[in-house]
Amino acid sequence: MSQQWLLLALFSAFAAPSTAGDSMTATDSLSDGGGALVSSNELYKLGFFSPNNSNRRYLGIWYYKIQVQTVVWVANREHPILDRTSVLNFTENGTLVILDQTGTVFWSSSSATNTSSPVARLLDSGNLVLMDGAGDTNVFAWQSFDHPTDTHMPGMKFGWDLRTGLNRYLTSWKSADDPSPGDYTIMIDLHGWPQVLTPDLSVVTYRTGPWNGIRWNGVPKLTANSIYNYTYVSNNDEVYYMYQLLSDAVVTRLFLDHSGAFERVVWDNGTQLWTKYLSGPNDMCNSYGLCGPYSSL
Repeated sequence: MSQQWLLLALFSAFAAPSTAGDSMTATDSLSDGGGALVSSNELYKLGFFSPNNSNRRYLGIWYYKIQVQTVVWVANREHPILDRTSVLNFTENGTLVILDQTGTVFWSSSSATNTSSPVARLLDSGNLVLMDGAGDTNVFAWQSFDHPTDTHMPGMKFGWDLRTGLNRYLTSWKSADDPSPGDYTIMIDLHGWPQVLTPDLSVVTYRTGPWNGIRWNGVPKLTANSIYNYTYVSNNDEVYYMYQLLSDAVVTRLFLDHSGAFERVVWDNGTQLWTKYLSGPNDMCNSYGLCGPYSSL
């Protein structure tokens, strides 16, 4: 880090705290212990947090009005912060960065596009986006939906942009109290007919089977329902799965648990708890290579 960049970052970091709107500009900073962004529909909040039973600090996104704090995205999951001196702000080229008062960088959006009038906004979808406020605000220089952690959000493409090589996949938390990358990853595998696989490190532990035109072949509950609809796209440019909620009154989460289970849960306002809707593997046949090659049950 150059001395000029460090001095500029430190000056802007501690100059002007951000208000609790849904966006911040180059003159704002979001500090630990006070700063936050809240989406305009008041469903999502971006701020610094500590998981249960941990003193480590992370920048993340969680549901704003749900009392059971449920984090859906973590920025610095590989680089936890050990105190509350960190801030989120912009560098001189419009990149989002987390750093502390010594100038140590814990995370960066690493946007390849210089943004002259940078704006970071937490959208109603829970997508944190970086845009040029002086240009087309529908064009994002960077977005958290392209870098998911353990949760597949409504409107998020899960899969590949073949033009750029971008692969949007999920990686579990290490444990319920540790959001660092865990032992399980779920992604769309492009070998043969695309299907969703869960490799445990280098070993595949679960597969959905290929898309059969209606659903993943091994996920029988993925059919028409009253909660969400879904789209599967496979062409020369992209291969991805995406779902959209049918009602704003429903809050549902699709995530990869730290134990390796892939689950969809729905928030129950009556019990104030998450209720399991589906999970996988849902039977022994979903376990990859259970009986060895060229065998059957």
